[in-house]
Amino acid sequence: MSALGLEPAVSLRLRQGDTDSSAVLQLNRQSFSNLNYIEITTFDTSRLSILVSDAMYHGVGGDLDRLDLSHALQSGLLELVAVDKGYVVPFHPPKFARIPGNVLLHSPDSPEGGQKSARIEVDSTSQVWKTCLQPGKIYELRLSEHGGGAWAYHREPWHPASPLEQMPPPCILHLLRDTTSTIRFIVYNDPAPPTLFANLVMPKECHRSGSPPFKFVIEFSTDSKQTITIDKSETPLSSFEYDLHGVHQLLDCEDVETGSKVNWPRTYCCFDGDPRPKFPEDDDFVEVGPGKIWRFEYVIEEDGPGSLGGLETLKVGHTYKAGVAAKYLKGFPRWLVGKKEDLLKGNLAEKQERWNIDRARNGRVKVNVRQASVRFSVVE
Repeated sequence: MSALGLEPAVSLRLRQGDTDSSAVLQLNRQSFSNLNYIEITTFDTSRLSILVSDAMYHGVGGDLDRLDLSHALQSGLLELVAVDKGYVVPFHPPKFARIPGNVLLHSPDSPEGGQKSARIEVDSTSQVWKTCLQPGKIYELRLSEHGGGAWAYHREPWHPASPLEQMPPPCILHLLRDTTSTIRFIVYNDPAPPTLFANLVMPKECHRSGSPPFKFVIEFSTDSKQTITIDKSETPLSSFEYDLHGVHQLLDCEDVETGSKVNWPRTYCCFDGDPRPKFPEDDDFVEVGPGKIWRFEYVIEEDGPGSLGGLETLKVGHTYKAGVAAKYLKGFPRWLVGKKEDLLKGNLAEKQERWNIDRARNGRVKVNVRQASVRFSVVE
């Protein structure tokens, strides 16, 4: 029994993510968010417990719950510590009301491991972080030992048909905080990477016979003031044929009349090892810059040897609307400023060294789909 006379029923601990990006917060671009976690464990194996915090809210579509970092610091649930100085950094963002969220903790068979996880979410470009964090410095997040920001309870069984006044009062549970669990990160203020803008170009008619070929183009432009070279390997746009599994990775397409999505055929291959070359082929590097557009071309063919198919799924007499598959074409993690010919000079070792970039510092070139969907009709 604890000093408060309450059985320890719910515990909280922080867990660092397993990627390099989980330890980097960039002030000039979105970073760090949803890469680290708070884990919640209940020790009560017989009843439903409920954790309440105004920093918590539910994820969308069955995704993990979220913990808003600003609210967690503001409420005293978490503390921000400057590692080199060893002091808690004052955190005073503008206060505004928030409806408390809750996490349901179902009784487990055994209280081992984290039964619930919530992603720690943050807008790293907010002015509040530029005010309290210094570039180049290392910080830690930790659970405050005696702070507020969260509480837990359970109720004894109660029949919904019973009078409201007979509802048993909530039983407050002791909340254990693992203050030894931390999330460590370094702060940078590197400039935000450029953005690519994708535009779909395709004919208004598709000949189901395949003649003439039904070819579409995705045009990529950029807001960069300089020429950049992008490595598109290990993406659906790669020159390595097995990186593209179907037209669904390039196009979102639906029947205008029925509203049903086109079910493009998909192909997956298994290999004993990674069949890709040690370094991407030259064709997997593309230039884009002021006045220079990168055009990716693709022909949808009938299913057959050497083809991913797709043409056979389109119906004659139907009209479809299509757009760039933003789900699969989100961006490119490896890029450099400069012309392709300059960045691919030298032997293999020189290329590998030049392109061995710090991705957390350099950032990811994201793709922004600019236009609405385009329509095409299918004829014989």
